[in-house]
Amino acid sequence: MRCLGVTALKLTQLGFPDDGEGKSWVELAVRMDEHTTAGEKDVFLEECQAFHTKVSLRMRTHLSLMAKNIDRTTWLAARLHRLDWLHRHVFPLVGA
Repeated sequence: MRCLGVTALKLTQLGFPDDGEGKSWVELAVRMDEHTTAGEKDVFLEECQAFHTKVSLRMRTHLSLMAKNIDRTTWLAARLHRLDWLHRHVFPLVGA
C-alpha cells in the first residue's frame, strides 16, 4: 500500500489494520473516496472487486497464451532455420 503513496496514518483512518497487509489496492481505492457513504462503498467495493478479478483473469489467460505462442514459434523458427542451414551447407557436401 505504501507504493501507492498512502501513509500508515491514512491507512489507519480508512480502517486498514497493520499497514493494509492482506488488503487489495482496489479496496484502498474505493475506501479513499470521500464523497460516498460506507454503505455505498461496500456496494462499489463488491462491484469493483468483481470487475478487477474478471479483467485480471482475462489478462493472465491472454499473457499465458502469448507466452506459449512465443515459445512454440521460437522452436518452430529454430527448426526451420536449422533445416535451411542443412540444405545450404551439409546436403550439397554429401550429394543429397
